[in-house]
Amino acid sequence: MQHNLVDEFHFWMFPVAVGSRQRLRDGRDTTHLKLVDQKTFRSGIVVLIYAPKQRYTQSPVSSPEVPVCRNIQDTDRPSRHDCGMASVRTEILIGARPWDVWDVVRDFGAVHERLVPGFVVDAHLDDDARVVTFFNGAVARELLIDVYDDARRLVWSVVESPLNYRHHNASVQVFSDGEDRTRFVWIADILPNDIAPQVRELQERATGVVKAVAESRSDDGSDQYTGGR
Repeated sequence: MQHNLVDEFHFWMFPVAVGSRQRLRDGRDTTHLKLVDQKTFRSGIVVLIYAPKQRYTQSPVSSPEVPVCRNIQDTDRPSRHDCGMASVRTEILIGARPWDVWDVVRDFGAVHERLVPGFVVDAHLDDDARVVTFFNGAVARELLIDVYDDARRLVWSVVESPLNYRHHNASVQVFSDGEDRTRFVWIADILPNDIAPQVRELQERATGVVKAVAESRSDDGSDQYTGGR
């Protein structure tokens, strides 16, 4: 926090009483943080999402480039830092309208039918999560964190998977790159970091499917969004 290297803070509040502990905010200046979203689950858990006021933007172009203390896996270059957490990023341009792509992305329960058919072969909703079956037979449970319509950003966390994540938090964001073109950005922060190459391979494969399906539907006029932009 003192070096301003954190993009977002997700505070999970559980409805349980515990003994006294050191407070996270004791002795720390938090006036630069802004509450940008919150999520309440049926279990009573509340997630409060804070971000530095100057960083909360919808466009990656206007976001300042700052060093992060993570193993960045979106290039073949070695990491500049070794802090245990890996961040896997894939980005691709799609020849389809951003609001059409977003309409598909936000349909959390239909990922196998609309977003990545063939890569995910089955999916069903279970409370605040989806249970997905992949092309290789692997099954994962993915918890929906939130859907940000204004920023066209979907956030989720894999809580059960054959990859045995100790931590997983991912987001997909859809940016406009002109009237009829979309920049699709997928970022996953994961532990342990040694599975980053596997995660990157899967993300790249899935992103290729997203592009192919979206452009095919854009060409034939199917699956078009009929709501507002």
